[in-house]
Amino acid sequence: MLVYVTGAEPSFTDLLWFWNARAMRPGEEGVDLLLGVEHVLPNADVLKELVHRTARGTPSLSLVSMSVPADELRGLLSVIGIPEHEGTKWTEQRFGKAPVEPTAVVNGDPRGGWFGEREVGAVTDVTTALYRPGTTVAFESPLPVAPRFVGQRTDLRLRSQLFDVPRRPAVAPLFHQNANWVGGALRLRSALLPRYELNLRLPGPDQILDAAVALPYRASDKARQLRAVLAREGGSLDLYRDPVVLSVIEALSPIDSRDLKRSLAQLGKLDEPDRELILAAVASVKEPDLRALDEVRTLLKPPAPTGVTAKRVAEALGELVDRAHVHRGLRADCTLCDTRELRQLTEAAAAPTCRACRAPAAYAAGARGEPAMYYRLSPVMRLISANGGLPVLAAAAVLQAEGVHLLAGAEATSDGEDFEVDLLGWGRTKVLAGEVKRRAARLADVENDVRNSARFGADVHIAAALGIIDDDLRAQLSTACAAEGLELRVLDASQLLV
Repeated sequence: MLVYVTGAEPSFTDLLWFWNARAMRPGEEGVDLLLGVEHVLPNADVLKELVHRTARGTPSLSLVSMSVPADELRGLLSVIGIPEHEGTKWTEQRFGKAPVEPTAVVNGDPRGGWFGEREVGAVTDVTTALYRPGTTVAFESPLPVAPRFVGQRTDLRLRSQLFDVPRRPAVAPLFHQNANWVGGALRLRSALLPRYELNLRLPGPDQILDAAVALPYRASDKARQLRAVLAREGGSLDLYRDPVVLSVIEALSPIDSRDLKRSLAQLGKLDEPDRELILAAVASVKEPDLRALDEVRTLLKPPAPTGVTAKRVAEALGELVDRAHVHRGLRADCTLCDTRELRQLTEAAAAPTCRACRAPAAYAAGARGEPAMYYRLSPVMRLISANGGLPVLAAAAVLQAEGVHLLAGAEATSDGEDFEVDLLGWGRTKVLAGEVKRRAARLADVENDVRNSARFGADVHIAAALGIIDDDLRAQLSTACAAEGLELRVLDASQLLV
């Protein structure tokens, strides 16, 4: 709607600019009025009603004058009660009856409605189901189609929650070979037709991740067991946020051979006799991998709280047994060769025999003489624990609950340099990558970790640890992420443990 306001004494210039403003208005519809300044205020309510009735876009009212100052026009506009338009984008609804919240411009330059790319369209809603690998989606054109316009170039812009994926150029063609992204919509170049039938594909999460990441990558070998657990238990990972469960797994874990090697490397500082004595002692010690419940309880360390009851430890062990991460049974001790074996309850014979030498064996007894129950980590969980994978499971539990699709352990090569991240994934429109450690101190290589996430094309860098990430480390992470243009997501004990 155009309202041209003349001064107290209308002039030919006012008449000329009324017709110029009318000719230059972006839309063809609406009401055009030429009013003296003294007639605006008495008719403010009528003008407001007209604006609301005729609004087809924003701005909806153009208040123009060559003889009345702009400040005075704004005063009139405030009385009419239409808010002033913000920004430079003008929109026009050519089709449909969607309500418009009117805005107004004062002496607005209408050329903004003509110059640049003009987009005219209509919206339709289609309820359908998309199936993998592909589905044909059919719908009627929401635009009125005159026969002479059939076949004219048209853009189709599709919006759906299924398209809430990283807006990377390589991702759009996964849904349709001719698709690209425009803002939050999937755009298809098409033609004006009365009816459309689109063959849309629905890519899998792994396909989207492959296309969204900035460079070719490969799954890390040392994280194979982690990926197996994520694939099998995805959606039920909250168990690994339980501090007692994590501590029980660590209590059942054999001594990490890597830590042992680092300790033995320090023996070079000792005298020869001392060094030989310690090496002989280490060689004679075999870390037991079978533990009774009370042994597990006495070995608990943080993150489990102090004073954990035997009942609580038994519950944690039961959960792990149910998931086949812990084996439970009786310990058969050979009377001849000292071999100790775990016999699961389904295979525990009344009179056990040593499987190594075939000599008679006896079940280890508890404090009251009854056969004692023993526990041992499965090979998969033993490797996960040894490779520092427990905090990765905890972080994956948090992120998967937010709808993030994750890959544990990703490696890539760039400029002849190999590098890796502990987690790589995507959630909605963001690609995430980063490091997950048992202790926050292991996140010290901040700049390199953040740079690796950026190399993978991440939008968000993840820094996670089962301990507390202090303010100093958070500040270092924030600075490094800002330098690489990444968002930062910190997950520490306060978010990971429940």
